[in-house]
Amino acid sequence: MRRSVAVLKISLQVPASFELYRGAQFLLRFRLNRITLRRQYHALASLFSHLRRLLFPSISDIKPMRRLSKADIAKLPLVNENIREDDQQLQTVVSILQQPKGTVPFIIFGPPGTGKTSAVVESIFQLLNRDPRFKILACTPSNAAADLLVERLSAGGLDANQLFRLNAYSRYEEDISEDVQAYSVFQKRAKLLAFRVVLSTCSSAGFLQMENFPVGHFSHIIIDEAAQAEEPLALIPIAAFSNEDTNVILAGDPHQLGPVIKSSAASDAGLGKSYLERLMRISKIYGLDTQAGKTIVYLQRNRRSHGAIIAWPNRYLYEDIMRAHASADVSRLLLQSDVLPKKGFPLVFHGIKGRERRTRHSPSYLNILEASVVRDYCLKLTQDNEHKIYEEEIGVIAPYKAQVRTIRELLKLAKLGDVSVGSVEQFQGQERKVIIFATTRSNSEVDKRRAMGFLQNRRRMNVAITRAQALLIVVGDPEVLGKDELWRTFLNYACLRGGWTGKMLTWKSKEEVHVPGYEVIPRPGGVVYGESCVDGKSEKIYRYSSD
Repeated sequence: MRRSVAVLKISLQVPASFELYRGAQFLLRFRLNRITLRRQYHALASLFSHLRRLLFPSISDIKPMRRLSKADIAKLPLVNENIREDDQQLQTVVSILQQPKGTVPFIIFGPPGTGKTSAVVESIFQLLNRDPRFKILACTPSNAAADLLVERLSAGGLDANQLFRLNAYSRYEEDISEDVQAYSVFQKRAKLLAFRVVLSTCSSAGFLQMENFPVGHFSHIIIDEAAQAEEPLALIPIAAFSNEDTNVILAGDPHQLGPVIKSSAASDAGLGKSYLERLMRISKIYGLDTQAGKTIVYLQRNRRSHGAIIAWPNRYLYEDIMRAHASADVSRLLLQSDVLPKKGFPLVFHGIKGRERRTRHSPSYLNILEASVVRDYCLKLTQDNEHKIYEEEIGVIAPYKAQVRTIRELLKLAKLGDVSVGSVEQFQGQERKVIIFATTRSNSEVDKRRAMGFLQNRRRMNVAITRAQALLIVVGDPEVLGKDELWRTFLNYACLRGGWTGKMLTWKSKEEVHVPGYEVIPRPGGVVYGESCVDGKSEKIYRYSSD
């Protein structure tokens, strides 16, 4: 029996005085950095009774809102005037301003491209303008998301005397952009207390507790990308600084990437569900039919993508509530591109029967033939003088690190090194005019779990296919992808709308695809959408709401 062995390569720098000689043996120990875990444990151990309204809110915890008149709303001096054109974004800002002290958490639920971060940033500006005593702690699960908030707030006019970006000691300076570094100069505790806005990751907020920041110092605690944070992580800033008057605001989308839980036992126990998602399941508090504008706002206008790109996730994940409002100059840019099987429909599924394999010392998968197809699409797009696309306007997503490396190497050889290539996680929150999703897997496994791996994760799928503004290209093996019910509906959508090329589907059924946990409701005025697509011929099955 052949046994695979994983090899870890390490570069070790030692001082010149360290004696090295051939044949010497050294013992290396790797220790888990337990700082974040300790902060999570501490947060859970320090949950006081007044936090019940934040953790387990009830109807009685909802306090009457201080209503702004229409005249006051019309006179609001918005930093981003585009907010005024979006009813839901404006409602978000107004609702946050109207929240009384010590009410239940307020949720900003935003599907892809609907401007969650824009609403958060504008809300911060308006809170600062409303009361000079307000101080805000804004946290995110990742450094990238926190840095983005710094860039947006600084662009809106906050200077280094008002805004402080708290970084972990372990973060390398070269990983921080110069713009963000200007807001990251460490200050003495007295100076830290004077900042009106402090930005950090949820974990790094624990440092402020070490500096003995008083409970209740921040009038508002905001967590952006809250759906990505496991609940104990989100509770670090909340447990440390909330008192009876503190207001908590959560922004996120539980249909996109969630918390990364490596322990199956922890996942089974519920830690795979974020704080935001758990609260949203309390329908009496966060029901859109009764509480919209009071405790929750559902952003609906997608300003990123062409309507045909978001039509499928809109139906299966967002109950057809999203509305396409992307700029025509961008979203319609490639409707006549030669890469499209059908002009006017900016989505391509390229069916291919490649061969997946693993590298010698890695469990990760790669697919050379598929990577070559991706390279060819990048060449065609960048060489098309009539519908010119630049390298930096293309993003390539692959679910496996080995495939990411393979595509990068091929693009580098093709002198296309400025094309962004990365995992789904790396593209969360990003967008490109063109997105190419290389699904990678191609095998003969009968078992769906073994055949598809990461591709079964529907949140990953949602993120990958909603980053595109003007053109989405998905490259994959339809036989493998079709093992999953949700993927099968996507394949049918691409085929029946004319966006198919390459290897065709192999199934034919006159019945709708039943997707566990998803309900497709026939609605009038849609386009015909169905299950069957063989040899390029489609059979009409049921209606699908279009853009």
